[in-house]
Amino acid sequence: MTDYLPHPDTPSPHKAAGRIGKKKRELHPIYTAKVDRTAGDAASEDLHSPEHAIFERIRKCLDRSNHASCSPREQQAALLLARRLMCAHNIEEAEVRAEEEATAVVAAPAGGESVVSVRHTFPEPTKVQHQKYVNCLLNAMRLFFHCKSFTTGYRDRVQVTFYGMAQHTVIAAMAFETVFNLINKWALAYKGGNPRTSYLLGITWGLMDVGEEERTLEELRARRVEAETAAKRLEQERTEEQARLSRLAPRPETPMPDFDEPMTDFGGNDSSPSSADEALDSSDTEIYQGPADASDGEEDDHSHPIGGCFDDDEDFMDITEPDFEGGDDFTTAEGSMDADVYVDKEIDRLIKSDTGDKWYRGLGGGTTRETAIVLTDDEEDDNVTVKAAPGITSDDLALGHSTPKIKAESEVDERAASLEAEAEALIEQATYKTHNALILARKDEEAIADEWIKQKGLKMRKGRRFTAKARDHVSYRQGKIDARKINVRSATGARSGDKLTDGSASSIET
Repeated sequence: MTDYLPHPDTPSPHKAAGRIGKKKRELHPIYTAKVDRTAGDAASEDLHSPEHAIFERIRKCLDRSNHASCSPREQQAALLLARRLMCAHNIEEAEVRAEEEATAVVAAPAGGESVVSVRHTFPEPTKVQHQKYVNCLLNAMRLFFHCKSFTTGYRDRVQVTFYGMAQHTVIAAMAFETVFNLINKWALAYKGGNPRTSYLLGITWGLMDVGEEERTLEELRARRVEAETAAKRLEQERTEEQARLSRLAPRPETPMPDFDEPMTDFGGNDSSPSSADEALDSSDTEIYQGPADASDGEEDDHSHPIGGCFDDDEDFMDITEPDFEGGDDFTTAEGSMDADVYVDKEIDRLIKSDTGDKWYRGLGGGTTRETAIVLTDDEEDDNVTVKAAPGITSDDLALGHSTPKIKAESEVDERAASLEAEAEALIEQATYKTHNALILARKDEEAIADEWIKQKGLKMRKGRRFTAKARDHVSYRQGKIDARKINVRSATGARSGDKLTDGSASSIET
């Protein structure tokens, strides 16, 4: 009989039946926070009651019967339906109006309370201890959400009550629940009582610092918005005052051209009669005596010292005399008009028209002007040189651009527009438009909280004083760093190695 030798790759039966490694136990926080009730729960129960539904239906019928946009038949039908409902349920209209006012108060209460309970994660017979870092976390919630709180100790739980403005207490309770559970999961990475407690103290004190910074930033933002608003109001008042003064100022009269006075061309040459006579005496220039067909040797009344300015007297008369379309009484198609106003309008029309340009060149102004002139197709000439306005290049004139291309001004305008947009965003982001409004709002919040305590008849007392001292400075400093990674407003947070499961909690890999 030969001995059997097993294959070296075959596992040993002794090793296969050996001791199996113990599965690593999953860690859980000792305590868990959960919201018990909020300030809006009682109001929602009243709003969903059957009696409220009947009152609401009657109120809508009465409102429809008094609505201005409804037809008379629709108003009569709504009033009839409201009377039938009131008779069926033995309700009067005064009771409906009183219920409406009470519902408005319940739907938006000024003060309220929201309760959060801290219990054992798994039921244990031991008493729930009031942790030292909870007080720091409550102070942070007070800074963030502008509400007050107190704690009540029981054997199976520690009850935290937020009171003040109803909306603020609801948000504070939800944020406390999420942040409490989140930081306790993060603290599982530290073993031992001192490192874990020091880490939690670091996070809560870090949240208090963030809350103080937010309050300071809110005050600075309110002051900035107040200054921006005051500056805009002052600028608007200055603009309105300038516009008012412009309207009250007398309108300058436009002088009519007087051809009897000596004329001066735009080039600076004096065309007075004396200078013209001297020029004629020193040369052999013939004096213009009017048209060749002048009869009886009479001197033409329209002769002028500037020779060759116009082709004939007919053009001169057509150009210089304004065309009053309304007749001698200065009336237009729109009706009667003051003579001065009508004359001003005709003068403006004459200046802006092509005829005005002819008249301008006939006075010796030439073809070069400080601003671009409008030439008709018949008057276009290649030899005409137009003096460009500042900011307009020759390429712009050749391409027919009417607006100047000034890059520096456009960049300045874009920068000013961006700064104005940033200022508008800052104003919209600010909750309070003035610093005084912010101070008054905080005083109102404290007054609402104190009034709620008086209505409930509660008497506060101070419990045993806790001395929260961090013994592990490394864990404490890490906690203050991690506190900056928590968004208390949305109750979420993220840290290296963490996986967010949803918007309200996170799990940590161990």
